[in-house]
Amino acid sequence: MKRRARDLALAMTLGLCACNWIFPLSDLRPDSLKEGPISAAAAAEGKSVLAKAAVAHGGEVWSEHQTWEVVLEDRWSDRPLIERRSPWPDGSKWLKFQFAPGSGDGRVEFLDGPEEGAIWGLAGGRTYSLDPGQEVIWDEAPAMASRLPTMQFLIEFPQRITEAPFIGHVGQEEIDGHATEVVFASWGSVAPHPDYDQFLIYVDVETDHLVAMEYTVRKSGRTLLGHRLWRDLKDVDGALVPFFQTSLLSFDGDEPVHSFFVRELGFDTVAPILLSAPGEG
Repeated sequence: MKRRARDLALAMTLGLCACNWIFPLSDLRPDSLKEGPISAAAAAEGKSVLAKAAVAHGGEVWSEHQTWEVVLEDRWSDRPLIERRSPWPDGSKWLKFQFAPGSGDGRVEFLDGPEEGAIWGLAGGRTYSLDPGQEVIWDEAPAMASRLPTMQFLIEFPQRITEAPFIGHVGQEEIDGHATEVVFASWGSVAPHPDYDQFLIYVDVETDHLVAMEYTVRKSGRTLLGHRLWRDLKDVDGALVPFFQTSLLSFDGDEPVHSFFVRELGFDTVAPILLSAPGEG
């Protein structure tokens, strides 16, 4: 039995090594960043572009509030394999998200479907579920440990991307009918990293509004890339928010992989205690 276990472990290791060799990590670096580190000039220009975009999107507004919430319709393609990537219960498309900026605490309430009224959340690094009129059940809904921070990141993106430790301007490009400045950003390292994503951010040269982004999807596969467009920008108490975001297999693609349509967004609509200590609030 011990020998079989060793043989199995060896086979799995060899299989993983072969997979890593056959399917290298997707890499968004332009050729200029494959030849060496980000230059001081490119880093300064890239940070300047992202800083102006954060201001244009009302970045300071988010820090003035303790919580925010958004109600949106979350749509996934019905293509095979894509539909099953949705982290929400079957039949749940209308969702209410509530977050406390800077804390990582947040939750989602299902507004339709068989789980209507149920809440899945993340507080203090632990996931939980909460059904109407029931007690909190901790360590339930484990997918929320990654999905809720992802949703928060997507809404707060113009501010959050400025925190990336590796930033560099890489040129200009026309995207979705906009002339844009293109900025590379990543965590972990400039080169592909198995645990951190890379981003290419496209910022309108005239308005400083974020138009689109291209990104790796490390948690779903070594070679996957996402292409996201921002549209229908609306002012909410000084914050400029895209009320429509859609992800495509490529910027030239016609059928969305994943989209969400914001119905409303507001600040300080929920007490922070309900997000940090859901069983006590």
